[in-house]
Amino acid sequence: MLVLMLNKLGLYVSTGSACSSSAQEPSHVIEAIGTPRELAWEAIRITLGKDVSEKEIAKATDLIIETLDKI
Repeated sequence: MLVLMLNKLGLYVSTGSACSSSAQEPSHVIEAIGTPRELAWEAIRITLGKDVSEKEIAKATDLIIETLDKI
Protein backbone atom coordinates (compact mmCIF):
# COMPACT_ATOMS: atom_id res chain seq x y z
CA MET A 1 0.00 0.00 0.00
CA LEU A 2 2.83 2.41 0.86
CA VAL A 3 4.52 1.90 -2.51
CA LEU A 4 1.29 2.55 -4.42
CA MET A 5 0.45 5.66 -2.43
CA LEU A 6 3.95 7.12 -2.79
CA ASN A 7 3.99 6.39 -6.52
CA LYS A 8 0.73 8.35 -6.89
CA LEU A 9 2.48 11.28 -5.20
CA GLY A 10 5.40 11.05 -7.64
CA LEU A 11 7.85 9.37 -5.26
CA TYR A 12 8.80 6.13 -6.96
CA VAL A 13 9.98 3.42 -4.58
CA SER A 14 9.87 -0.36 -4.76
CA THR A 15 9.80 -3.37 -2.50
CA GLY A 16 12.94 -5.05 -3.77
CA SER A 17 16.14 -4.59 -5.66
CA ALA A 18 15.98 -3.80 -9.34
CA CYS A 19 17.67 -7.08 -10.22
CA SER A 20 15.15 -9.16 -8.27
CA SER A 21 11.93 -7.29 -8.95
CA SER A 22 10.04 -10.52 -9.68
CA ALA A 23 11.27 -12.31 -6.55
CA GLN A 24 8.60 -13.43 -4.10
CA GLU A 25 10.97 -13.42 -1.13
CA PRO A 26 12.13 -10.58 1.10
CA SER A 27 15.49 -9.06 0.27
CA HIS A 28 18.39 -11.30 1.27
CA VAL A 29 20.44 -8.14 1.89
CA ILE A 30 17.90 -6.80 4.37
CA GLU A 31 17.89 -10.17 6.13
CA ALA A 32 21.70 -10.32 6.08
CA ILE A 33 21.96 -7.14 8.13
CA GLY A 34 19.94 -8.80 10.87
CA THR A 35 16.41 -7.68 10.07
CA PRO A 36 13.89 -10.29 11.18
CA ARG A 37 12.20 -11.97 8.22
CA GLU A 38 8.75 -10.68 9.15
CA LEU A 39 10.07 -7.10 9.01
CA ALA A 40 12.12 -7.71 5.87
CA TRP A 41 8.83 -8.17 3.99
CA GLU A 42 7.99 -4.54 4.83
CA ALA A 43 11.18 -2.96 3.49
CA ILE A 44 11.10 -0.50 0.62
CA ARG A 45 13.95 0.49 -1.70
CA ILE A 46 14.70 4.14 -2.33
CA THR A 47 17.31 4.95 -4.94
CA LEU A 48 19.20 8.23 -4.86
CA GLY A 49 21.18 9.67 -7.74
CA LYS A 50 24.29 11.79 -7.45
CA ASP A 51 22.33 14.94 -8.27
CA VAL A 52 19.65 14.52 -5.59
CA SER A 53 19.68 17.52 -3.27
CA GLU A 54 19.22 17.56 0.50
CA LYS A 55 16.00 19.50 -0.10
CA GLU A 56 14.66 16.68 -2.30
CA ILE A 57 15.62 14.10 0.32
CA ALA A 58 13.83 16.13 3.00
CA LYS A 59 10.73 16.38 0.79
CA ALA A 60 10.77 12.62 0.16
CA THR A 61 11.17 11.96 3.87
CA ASP A 62 8.19 14.19 4.63
CA LEU A 63 6.08 12.40 1.99
CA ILE A 64 6.96 9.00 3.45
CA ILE A 65 6.11 10.09 6.99
CA GLU A 66 2.84 11.73 5.93
CA THR A 67 1.84 8.66 3.92
CA LEU A 68 2.66 6.29 6.78
CA ASP A 69 0.53 8.44 9.09
CA LYS A 70 -2.40 8.05 6.68
CA ILE A 71 -1.98 4.29 6.57
